[in-house]
Amino acid sequence: TFAIQPTKSYSELQMQLETFTEDVSTAPLLYHEEKRLKPELEKIYQVHESVLNELFDKTWGTPFWTEQEAKEAMGLLQSILVSPQDLAVMVSAVTLSLLRVFDNKKFNFLLEAYKHEELLINQRALVGIVIAISKHEKRIVLYPDTISRLTLLSEEDDFQKNLHTIQMQLLITRETTKIDKKMREEILPEMMKNAKQLSDPKFRFDESEESEDRNPEWEEWMDKSGMSDKIKEMSEWQMAGADVYMSSFAQLKHYPFFHQIAHWFYPFDLSLPMLAPLKKEFDSPGISPIKLIAHSDFFCNSDKFSFALAILSMPKDMRKMSMMQMEEQARMNEEQRDRLELLMQQKKEAKGISRQYIQDLYRFFKLWKRHQEEEDIFRWKFNLWENPLLGKTLQDEGITKELADYLMQKEYLDEAYSLYRKLMDAHCEVSEIYQKAGY
Repeated sequence: TFAIQPTKSYSELQMQLETFTEDVSTAPLLYHEEKRLKPELEKIYQVHESVLNELFDKTWGTPFWTEQEAKEAMGLLQSILVSPQDLAVMVSAVTLSLLRVFDNKKFNFLLEAYKHEELLINQRALVGIVIAISKHEKRIVLYPDTISRLTLLSEEDDFQKNLHTIQMQLLITRETTKIDKKMREEILPEMMKNAKQLSDPKFRFDESEESEDRNPEWEEWMDKSGMSDKIKEMSEWQMAGADVYMSSFAQLKHYPFFHQIAHWFYPFDLSLPMLAPLKKEFDSPGISPIKLIAHSDFFCNSDKFSFALAILSMPKDMRKMSMMQMEEQARMNEEQRDRLELLMQQKKEAKGISRQYIQDLYRFFKLWKRHQEEEDIFRWKFNLWENPLLGKTLQDEGITKELADYLMQKEYLDEAYSLYRKLMDAHCEVSEIYQKAGY
């Protein structure tokens, strides 16, 4: 494609992305009538999507940056008019490109992106740094300046904390296949089997004030059917950061939206023209299912798009009815309502952003229609504590013990023992360490 029609330079792409930010701001001032504003905004967003996809493809498909390209890419990263969402997509493209071939200029771009104040950008950059180091450790050591930058970073408390979080999240992805199998073969079939019983009038909740939402028949059925245990097990997985929705959304990756590789890495945004019908629902007052999904930390960006596209694929009447039913189920008390509003106002935590991004990557490497052409990074062990470039950052005794305990709990005994051995060699005088190492 590039041979037939060469891509624009990074400076040109930056100018177009900056123009988009300005156009979106000024359009409501220029077009006061809804019937004129709506088509103009759609046109602006469509052009923007095309430019962003070109930015991704150019970055992903270029093996090495020239000095000029690296300089322009850095200028794009530092632009205050390019949205964080667009820069996050570019960071993902750099990461995928580094999986193909090592380019020190691109690796330094990720190091620079980690210093960005936006969590969406710096957490994606750190995941990219970890992946690139895991793949090209022997190449990176040949660049002293890059090693110096990494050494300085590793001395920062935030870097250590974030790296530990990502290490745990990458270890948790090992369990996704087991959880996915259990969901498909046990939990979901059981839920489907018992779904018909839920329509029985005796299972409806009494909404009178005296009832306090108690329903003995419902509770008895939940216990006897084993649903209580299954829901509890799912909740425990979820609270531990496990990916419990892989099987649920795997069948919803067939939409044309996912044919474009860049879309797998878009942060969820209801402003996209294709999601316009749901934007109205989102902007309406009160709590709606779309708001709950959009602001949920439990769903990754890819799954949020799947959910939205599934809703849009329904006939209009059925969609309206489904949304009403979901809204009924999504009713909340005042405490929950306040909590959601707080969630909408607060800045998301780094932990939630990196977890969602790792799940987005997992879906891409497992479910993209041409995923077999890519090396599946989730077959790697990601034992960062053994990596010469990152291991020192994870040498804190508390971190080492937490990693060892998790590995032991999940029965990765050889790896757990190696970490307990480290603690013993460091003269950690805690009897529990010796007991577990002995086991």
